[in-house]
Amino acid sequence: MPVSDEILRLHDDMTAWRRHIHAHPEIAFEEVATADFVAARLEEFGIPFQRGWATTGIVGSLVNGDGPAIAL
Repeated sequence: MPVSDEILRLHDDMTAWRRHIHAHPEIAFEEVATADFVAARLEEFGIPFQRGWATTGIVGSLVNGDGPAIAL
C-alpha cells in the first residue's frame, strides 16, 4: 500500500512528536501534559475530539461521510 504524500510530509513532525512524548513520561491516569499535547495536535488537524475518558483519555473521530468511522 503506497504511503500518501501528506503522511510523508508529516514524517519528521510525527517523529518529533513521538520523541517528545517519550522524553516526558507520565504515570498512568496522570498523563495531563501528554493529553494536552495530543489534544493540541488533533485541534491543529481539525479532528473533533472528546476529553476526560478514564481521567486523561482523549477520543478523536475521523469520519468519511456516511461510511465507517475510526476512533483514535
